[in-house]
Amino acid sequence: MSNTNLDRFRLGGVCRQERVSYAVDMVTRGTPGRMVRIDDEMWELYDAACAEAGTTRTDDIRRHVHSRVRAYCKAHGIEMPKPKPRIIRRRKPAESDD
Repeated sequence: MSNTNLDRFRLGGVCRQERVSYAVDMVTRGTPGRMVRIDDEMWELYDAACAEAGTTRTDDIRRHVHSRVRAYCKAHGIEMPKPKPRIIRRRKPAESDD
């Protein structure tokens, strides 16, 4: 974070506010999209860190959430939610002119 943004953050101010160009309740591949607020500089550095580790931000966040939920469920004697089956759509093979 730059010093100006850091000062605003410390003072409880808003660093930057923008409208998103997608619906808040967006759904991608059957999974609801979630919105998190992370400043641009942190997000870019996180992208670089994930790329260096050979993963994506999405996969890294998803693994972190699963790990936290697994530990929470274990500590409280709760059964982990079962993963929902994924639907894989396959394209029909091209028809041949034979």
